[in-house]
Amino acid sequence: MNGSYLPDEIAHDDERYEMIRRLLSRTYEEELPLADAMAATFAQETGLPPYQYTTDTVTKVGTSGYVYARNLLATRVFRCPVIYFEPYVMNSTEGLARIEAGDYDGTREFDGVQRKSIFREYAQAVADGLAEYCRMVRAVK
Repeated sequence: MNGSYLPDEIAHDDERYEMIRRLLSRTYEEELPLADAMAATFAQETGLPPYQYTTDTVTKVGTSGYVYARNLLATRVFRCPVIYFEPYVMNSTEGLARIEAGDYDGTREFDGVQRKSIFREYAQAVADGLAEYCRMVRAVK
């Protein structure tokens, strides 16, 4: 999600303008509940714990423990809710093995655990998260 601007970044006119435009657009009101709902489905689907950043360039937001505000170009300039999913750590041995295995039906064993294709896992988490968010929004109205 958009946020976590550092002093050096808001010194730039273009970044400051996009930050203010984004705040005034109130996209955050939809983006955060959507991100929290989708994070919950990713956590359930992948079984992964929340990533713990070791830098001060991000800010944890929401209630799930999985959602962070970051100052990324797309989160500033796209005029709609923007949510990035980065559930797998790049240097994870298991993650790499699952990517190298490609797409497959059913499950295969990785580090002693039966896992579906990483691509299907990711796609299912996105679909389930969007569906859950839509159900939640419709129930409120």
